[in-house]
Amino acid sequence: MQISERKKVGMVLPPPIIFGLAAVAGVILHRLAVGAFTFSAVRSLTGGIVIAFSILLVGASVRLFRKAGTPVRPVSPVTTIVKSGPYRYSRTRGAIW
Repeated sequence: MQISERKKVGMVLPPPIIFGLAAVAGVILHRLAVGAFTFSAVRSLTGGIVIAFSILLVGASVRLFRKAGTPVRPVSPVTTIVKSGPYRYSRTRGAIW
């Protein structure tokens, strides 16, 4: 992604870099506040379920974007606002409340 594309949409850093920095910061804060990580079967199972659900959610979101005919890349021009699927909670006024 070129810098000019990011400037068009007001993006300071690409989302994967922001996510990576947040993950590193979370690990550092955890080590400072709690100490070393401990592993158990329950934690591993819970983590695996969360990861699987996240992958399914991303896949469903990509499918919705493609079905709507709008690009998935955040720097590409939007052609349609997707308001169904997981986006019904964040893009429809008063959907939850």
